[in-house]
Amino acid sequence: DIGVTGVQTCALPISIPGLLALWESHATLPLPVLAAPAVEMAKQGVVMDTFQAYDFKLLTPILRISPQADHYFESDRQFGDALQEGSLLHQPALANFLHELAVRDKTFLPEWKRMICAEVHGDGLLHEDDLDRFKVIWRDALRLSDMNGQLYLNPSPSSGGSVIGLAMSLLKNTDQLGKEAVAARLAPLISRALEMR
Repeated sequence: DIGVTGVQTCALPISIPGLLALWESHATLPLPVLAAPAVEMAKQGVVMDTFQAYDFKLLTPILRISPQADHYFESDRQFGDALQEGSLLHQPALANFLHELAVRDKTFLPEWKRMICAEVHGDGLLHEDDLDRFKVIWRDALRLSDMNGQLYLNPSPSSGGSVIGLAMSLLKNTDQLGKEAVAARLAPLISRALEMR
């Protein structure tokens, strides 16, 4: 079952260095100021809405893959195995992590790499040299003129933006009745295309 569940499925966790690069290039506020609302919400808790509860239900097998992962959600469950709508989700460890990241910014990356590698050590396929070789690549977004404005989508190698762009192009000059018919035919095709990524 290697590569199906657990740490063997981990890809490069690029969001942290990517966010730091984005902040360094474009932000005008200090990182602690930008991170403060997220840190506060993680400390105080966030009430799960309908969509978030649905996501947690879908992700329960992943969230409970290990005792360590399960621990982050266990105390917040009101009933059953998944967080429910109205449950209050606290993430104190996430709050601490975001605070450290905001205060130390790029100087936190070596420790972050060690933390990632320690978590998957011996079981995963991700190693510190993978993280060392990672580079942020700036790409031009796919841009569509539609809905009385500009829509910016993820470019290749992500397929999501291209699929959404194709669907919107097909719907652009169609009346409402036609849009519903086209959308009904596109939905399974888009789903299949995303499954094949």
